[in-house]
Amino acid sequence: MFVHFRETPYGLAMSLVENRRENGRLYHEHVASLGSIETPPSVAARIEFWRGLHERLAQLSNRLDAETRGKVMVAVHARVPMVTPDEQRAS
Repeated sequence: MFVHFRETPYGLAMSLVENRRENGRLYHEHVASLGSIETPPSVAARIEFWRGLHERLAQLSNRLDAETRGKVMVAVHARVPMVTPDEQRAS
């Protein structure tokens, strides 16, 4: 599984995608939407996005193991950094 990032006119949209092979061909199957966020993201938007992401991943717990969930969070964090305590206090 991997996270697919799409730039839209409204911001950055993220989806969880799973690869599968069928008759020797590679197919990408959309598993779930991980949400979207405005670009550039404000601190408040990042807080709300991460709250929603944790809820979505919890809903997918039957499909994702802990290692995959961690990889998804690392990939998303690279594009949408988690809010630090200093940023929360400043906002």
